[in-house]
Amino acid sequence: MKRILVTTLGAGCLLAFAAPAHADTDVDAYFIGAVDQAGIEYTSPQEAIGVAHEVCDYLAGGHRVEGAARALQISNRALSPKKTAKFVTYAAAAYCPELATG
Repeated sequence: MKRILVTTLGAGCLLAFAAPAHADTDVDAYFIGAVDQAGIEYTSPQEAIGVAHEVCDYLAGGHRVEGAARALQISNRALSPKKTAKFVTYAAAAYCPELATG
């Protein structure tokens, strides 16, 4: 049973995607698979995906990857810094690779 350790960054609304639904599903499956393999706990895949989109919103606001990881760590004290960094890395790789640079 998974429990939530990732919560929102308070970054605002989720981004709308123009890609077909099946493409989103493939990206979602990649992301959840990576999070599962890293042992990062969450309540539901939908919530983890929502937080991943909020990570991208945060990065799109001009923040750096390190700042996103720090913000996520602050709001999820039970999540280790290593797992927090992995979550942000996986989120950026899956949903906003253009923003994934430091």
